[in-house]
Amino acid sequence: MVTKKAPHSDVIVTHLEFEVARSLTAVLDKDDCWRLVAEYFNKCYGIFSASDIRTFQSKLSPSEMLLHEIGNRFCTVGVLCEVLKHCQLYDALSLLKEPERVVITHQPGDGEDTMYIPEGTTLQLECTAFGLPPPRYVWFQGNEELREQTSSILVIRDFSIQDEGEYYCCVTQVIDGDELYQVYSHRVNVELLPVPPTIHEQPVPHVVFREGDIVTLSCMATGHPEPQYEWFKENFKLPGEETSTLTLSGVTPSCQGSYRCYVHNKSGAVWSNQSNLTMVSLFSVTSATPSKEKVALLIGNDTYKDLSDLNTPSNDVATIAAILKDIGFKVIALHNLTLNEMRNAVHEFCQLLPQQGYGFFYFVGHGFEFQEKYMLPVDAPGSYLRCNSLCEKEVIRDVMEVKPRLFLILLDMCLKVPGRCWHAGCVRHPETETRFQKLMALPAVDTIVFDNVLWQSEVKIQPHRGCFHNSLDIRITNMARWTVACYMTCEKLEFKLHREGDVLVITIHNLQKTKMPIVLSVTLKNPETQKETGSYTFDLGHPLITQAHLWFNCDRHRNT
Repeated sequence: MVTKKAPHSDVIVTHLEFEVARSLTAVLDKDDCWRLVAEYFNKCYGIFSASDIRTFQSKLSPSEMLLHEIGNRFCTVGVLCEVLKHCQLYDALSLLKEPERVVITHQPGDGEDTMYIPEGTTLQLECTAFGLPPPRYVWFQGNEELREQTSSILVIRDFSIQDEGEYYCCVTQVIDGDELYQVYSHRVNVELLPVPPTIHEQPVPHVVFREGDIVTLSCMATGHPEPQYEWFKENFKLPGEETSTLTLSGVTPSCQGSYRCYVHNKSGAVWSNQSNLTMVSLFSVTSATPSKEKVALLIGNDTYKDLSDLNTPSNDVATIAAILKDIGFKVIALHNLTLNEMRNAVHEFCQLLPQQGYGFFYFVGHGFEFQEKYMLPVDAPGSYLRCNSLCEKEVIRDVMEVKPRLFLILLDMCLKVPGRCWHAGCVRHPETETRFQKLMALPAVDTIVFDNVLWQSEVKIQPHRGCFHNSLDIRITNMARWTVACYMTCEKLEFKLHREGDVLVITIHNLQKTKMPIVLSVTLKNPETQKETGSYTFDLGHPLITQAHLWFNCDRHRNT
């Protein structure tokens, strides 16, 4: 630093005192600062072309030649000072001007006392000051000096809760080597941006316990500030339960019910999913005890009106139906039911299931969860609404009125049955047997003869794919040589034809929709002339699930 009086602004640059000129060239040669000065002269005064700048660069001291050239053009100290100020070369400027006490020109925080920063983002605070000689910057967080932050801009990347606090800048200036001046910026309180709680671990939906057990429910959430927890049973707060884990020791029957966790902070609140606690009694069952009647209802919906179709429900239902039949279940398998038909199917299932019997309900298709689980029928609209769906609790409520010994409900999942080495005897329930046989009744047709041509075929009538009771497969043999046309009186029913070798398979769908007996006419045609040569009429009556009258309105009298 120069301690002599600054040169007058009218002095020509080439007339500067030796010590001042030497110090000035040393500062401008450092980091090629002279280039900024030359480019500014070129921009504002039209002197020093790119060729001139290359000539300066080739010299041992480019700034010395630059000062000589501008001096020859009668450039004064005042003009050079303005250029240095525009180029922000304050170290060089301080050699030519009197010292100026440091002043903060831009405060951090832009006038805000508190700033909120999203977690994981970058914090930037700027404190700009001017003084000659140029000042130094030191940033503080609280009373702790941030030694790495020595520029006018404070930068903290990946901002976290540890970085919260009060920030300010100390601007320091040394004049003539011994006179120290310090100026402090405004203080800015920086906090993480509040984030409402988000639950990442929900309580388990169902807990079955025995009296005296220890039951633990957990609910984990994140947010800022740190979320707080409150546990509720039904609509009543549990005193003292204010952590993410609820532990019930030595549970009793009074502990049964619905539990939820209320998670909140100053930015928001959220309720967890409901967890239902149910107590079971201890009882012994031996292999000598015969099992009760077993009835299953399987529903597979794969063809929707306003939702995307599914590929696997039919296969899943067929697989589970075969497994359940092997272990003695009476199985009703249905597919592509409307809401009205689903509710009536559940009602018919409850009629079949006797007291102390074993019930099994399986649904595969579209569904959603809103506090409870809901199954979507094929006529559900594109939006998921509870009023257009069948609730899991609705099924459980209807089945529990029958008082079964055991009821299992599976929704939207495949069932894996463990192997067993023994099978207990089964007590048949006469009313269930009679009603089931009525629903499963099939027309007795073995051999048919087509009129006129006296063509004979074997006929087998069975549920579609061997399990769906609202679709019928009619398999007619010895049909390879004929073109076939079919006609049916009921417009609500759909039928499809396909061949398996010489077997013609006629599949009739939506049996649950018919109110009248089913009559199907099959006509044989000559494949070359397409002339009708023979026909046969099937009087199918009311086969399979048509006996259940699933087309009735939902509000019909149930005591039938």
